[in-house]
Amino acid sequence: MYSDDADIPAWGRDLVLPRTSRLLEALGERALPDADWVFHSHGATLAVESPHPNIFDRLVLVLPRPTDRPAEEFRPWVEGRLGRLDKYLQRTNLGRVVRQLPAESLYVASVARRVGHDPSRPMAYFPPPEELPGLLRGFIRDLEVYTKVMGDTGLRYVGGLRLFIVPRGARTPEWKLGLEILDTVVGRREDTSSIAPLTLVRAVIREMAGLLEVRNLVHEGSRTERRSRADVVAHFCTELNALADRSEQPGFMLAHVHKQLDEIRPPKSRGPLWPWLLGTGTLLGIGSGLWLLLN
Repeated sequence: MYSDDADIPAWGRDLVLPRTSRLLEALGERALPDADWVFHSHGATLAVESPHPNIFDRLVLVLPRPTDRPAEEFRPWVEGRLGRLDKYLQRTNLGRVVRQLPAESLYVASVARRVGHDPSRPMAYFPPPEELPGLLRGFIRDLEVYTKVMGDTGLRYVGGLRLFIVPRGARTPEWKLGLEILDTVVGRREDTSSIAPLTLVRAVIREMAGLLEVRNLVHEGSRTERRSRADVVAHFCTELNALADRSEQPGFMLAHVHKQLDEIRPPKSRGPLWPWLLGTGTLLGIGSGLWLLLN
């Protein structure tokens, strides 16, 4: 079991690859048939079997002790990182750290993550326009949880967007938008630039508005129904893009974005034309009768 990357770090060759079976056995996990270790700057991950694969996938994380870090300092540091990861995943309802344990000069853990997908993936499910303001408000709340819990205020370790549908029993499932964040624990092979949370949120709003315009093309229903739905999509796209533009103004903050997302409402329905015409005709008829009566 190996990584396709030929540049496997020395700790990967010496501590991880030869001990894969023992590490998995210690955690009570089984690797997926075609899974390989993926090595990062501070750790490695391996996809393993999940008891609920349609809801959660599962990964094993291995974190080696750096040669310059004393053993008595390493374990508290790792447990702190994994504890914060677990806190973030559970507070955002996106997973949890299942189990963790020290293994000589390594620390290993298994993590369950809610199954989601890239929202830009063709033919994948996408929320209706009415759900987008709430979806984006939730994204902002979860992003603030991430920066506070994980301490990555520059968002240097966040990855791509993921879209989730969270079951809620008898209630309507909840749409959620999140980020890949495991690199906060295992690191990256290359340094990445920081980005302000407001800049990221602005880009996400524009991306979701663009996807909404493309993914909600209506080809079914009557002409009136198609026109009505197109009007709704156009309205939400316009409102979201306008909010993204306003967020570039000096002094604009995430709290302002959250508040203004809450103020976006569906457009007023145009409704059918015949009641207006009937009312107009009735008034014209009454007016004509009064004119004849008075004259």
